[in-house]
Amino acid sequence: MDVIKIIEKYYEPDSKAYYFLIHHSKLVAKKALQVAERVKELNPNFKFIEEAAMLHDIGIFMTHAPKIGCYGFHPYISHCYLGREIVEKEKSVQEIREIIAKFGNDKLKQFDEWIEFFKEPV
Repeated sequence: MDVIKIIEKYYEPDSKAYYFLIHHSKLVAKKALQVAERVKELNPNFKFIEEAAMLHDIGIFMTHAPKIGCYGFHPYISHCYLGREIVEKEKSVQEIREIIAKFGNDKLKQFDEWIEFFKEPV
């Protein structure tokens, strides 16, 4: 997955919001990878962790935070669920499963376990 391409679908590369998002997300990714490195024995998916860290704040452009170049209508705290909606629009769970299946049953099993673990409470 090319996270920069995804980000650039929503942010102009020369904008203030893009600068803040990329700078902040790279710092978060670096820290997340450092943490994952400490638990190597758990076999963390470093690529997934880095991609998730880079996309974790993608919804900020929809919020009203002029200091960082965001002029949306939602309160800043809303960027969490707004970003989730953006990311969920890219592929369905079934489409993602089909892609992951190409990398082996062990990866598909791990993904299914994540889906079960992170599912929304009923």
